[in-house]
Amino acid sequence: ISISERWFDISSNLIIPEGYTFILKEGQTLNLSNGASILSYSPVIFRGTNAFPVSIVSEDSSGQGIIILASEGTSKIENVIFNHLANPKYKSWSLPAAITVYRTNVVFNKVKFLNNKSEDYLNVVRSTFTLTESFFGNTQSDAFDSDYSNGLIEDCQFDQCGNDAIDISGGHLSVKN
Repeated sequence: ISISERWFDISSNLIIPEGYTFILKEGQTLNLSNGASILSYSPVIFRGTNAFPVSIVSEDSSGQGIIILASEGTSKIENVIFNHLANPKYKSWSLPAAITVYRTNVVFNKVKFLNNKSEDYLNVVRSTFTLTESFFGNTQSDAFDSDYSNGLIEDCQFDQCGNDAIDISGGHLSVKN
């Protein structure tokens, strides 16, 4: 599943069923508005370049982020900017992070996580991950939260975190530079 437009507004929840791959390419921007979120039961491949990153933003600051849930395969997020996202909420439940990865292998490389509106910006749960050459700036509380996951954080920067830069519960984590 891909989007052909360079700029695309999502004003209601987008659900990607299992059995697909959700792809965003260099220079594309998704604007989550009106409280919209993205829930993917499939891997995501968001691949920008240094000159033309992928952007997932919320211009009205109401966008409720992204959930990658128990997808088969590895999600790859490279040269992406996340900006002004909040945690997903629906009726009586909510998740603590603007971006939640649950039971999914994921690779983050050269990603900027900016200006979050939630408890955590990125929460990886029961997953295997790498997070390299990335930047977290102006987080309301924890920047990165790992729960029962195994992974590597390397060459990352954390600035203006409202609470922990890195919060770990269970699992194994290697942090370098």
